[in-house]
Amino acid sequence: MSEDRGPSPEDDTENAPQVVALPRWVPALLGLVLVAMAGLAVYTGLTYRAKPLVRGLVKRASQLTHREGPAEQQAGGSRVLPGSTGDQLPRGNVPTGGAESAFSITGAGNRVESTVRLSAKRGALLRVVPEDAIFYVNDQLMGPVKPYSTTQEAYEFPEEGSFTIRVAAEGYADEMFEVVVAPDSKVEVASITTKLKRR
Repeated sequence: MSEDRGPSPEDDTENAPQVVALPRWVPALLGLVLVAMAGLAVYTGLTYRAKPLVRGLVKRASQLTHREGPAEQQAGGSRVLPGSTGDQLPRGNVPTGGAESAFSITGAGNRVESTVRLSAKRGALLRVVPEDAIFYVNDQLMGPVKPYSTTQEAYEFPEEGSFTIRVAAEGYADEMFEVVVAPDSKVEVASITTKLKRR
């Protein structure tokens, strides 16, 4: 009896696929491309912030996205609502209780609201936590409070009268303030400083 030992080594060499060697320049070219890409990555990672051209382009792009509308140039203009004719400006109400500062609580049952009344000659400073809060003047959306948190950028009321300011942020309870704008007020700019309470 003969033993079956499988295919002979001579058969393997005939059936084996032929290996074609790459030219010498292919691995060298791949290595050169990888080294160049790594060098560019390091270069751009270290120097992109220092280039004045890039800084100028980024600055110009941010100016285009945060452009001031014509209504913002007027006192009382909204950063959200468009309009250059003044028809979007909140109008002052008749003051209800004089120009002196006061605190009032209104409502009954489960619905109680507190309102702080302040007085000013021309505007209000809005220092609110959280900083991403927005505010309304006489129930008209004005925009985020953050731009109006410094004395150089106080919110300026368009006219004399009483204005109700409501400060709101998602996940927080709203707070109400009444600012009476009158030329005989002792304060030039009313300061509204508050930390909103979580709901």
